[in-house]
Amino acid sequence: MVFEKWLEQHLLLPLTIPSVLIMDNLPVHRKNLIRESAD
Repeated sequence: MVFEKWLEQHLLLPLTIPSVLIMDNLPVHRKNLIRESAD
């Protein structure tokens, strides 16, 4: 849950459209919540 909060508050908010977010295969990155937040 900590990663999800950080992702939403500190990484995704300042991004502008169009942006590209590249993530590795770390298991936490594969959660549907993470993918939905990044879309």
